[in-house]
Amino acid sequence: MQKLQYRQSLNHLYKDIALVHFLSVLRWFRRVILQDLALAYTSTPYALIFRYAPFDTPLFHAFATSAVETVCAAEKSAEIALRSLPEQYAQTFQGLLVKMNVENAEHRCQFEQSYQAGMSDITDKFLSSVEAMKEDLKVSRSSRKRKTATGKSIPIR
Repeated sequence: MQKLQYRQSLNHLYKDIALVHFLSVLRWFRRVILQDLALAYTSTPYALIFRYAPFDTPLFHAFATSAVETVCAAEKSAEIALRSLPEQYAQTFQGLLVKMNVENAEHRCQFEQSYQAGMSDITDKFLSSVEAMKEDLKVSRSSRKRKTATGKSIPIR
């Protein structure tokens, strides 16, 4: 973004509005993804993505811990604000919050199920490849033979 601003300062005709907005959207996506993954880390810290940078750093782990506290504080302040609204508006918003909580719980269950299914699939593939390697090793050992002093072939064990 700074390089773009520098280029624009050199030439007043160089204005790429689409690029400016595209870069700002990318920055927004980065923030949203980091926030979402911080919340996901608290429920599933064993997910594979959390073994790679920047998700394996102490800074991210601290951010994930504080994100949960921040969300809880925001929910409490929203609940307090809902209490001060007229009853009709409060019921509408409470219904929306309940719906969102149910949808979030469903998404979390789907994520955990797909994660477990993926891990099971990976484990099955790994075990089958280990079995195949064992079989290949047995076949290669049984096919190797050594000749004795009398000229007869005997298998090497």
